[in-house]
Amino acid sequence: KQYTVLDICCDGVSITIESNVEFTVDQSIKNCELTIFKSSYKNLKGRIIHLTAIKGNIWQYGIHWLDVEEKVAAEISEIVTKMKEELLKDDNFSIDSE
Repeated sequence: KQYTVLDICCDGVSITIESNVEFTVDQSIKNCELTIFKSSYKNLKGRIIHLTAIKGNIWQYGIHWLDVEEKVAAEISEIVTKMKEELLKDDNFSIDSE
């Protein structure tokens, strides 16, 4: 299955799913594939670290990567760093507070 990535950091991702029964907290997951732009990382292992209701039947799951190869971790870190740099360069960026 494919899931929408809501957030990404060097050591994990947050995905959204229209169900709260897909995974459980502390569940180990394997054979994950992370695709970021034109880069794809296969056979990742992770652990579900949180489950949060967002809105209606939409749920956010936090996945922490486990035992990531050093080369893969470095590449993901580089992509995340570049994404943050691009975001911070945007003069039109604003945070809406309610």
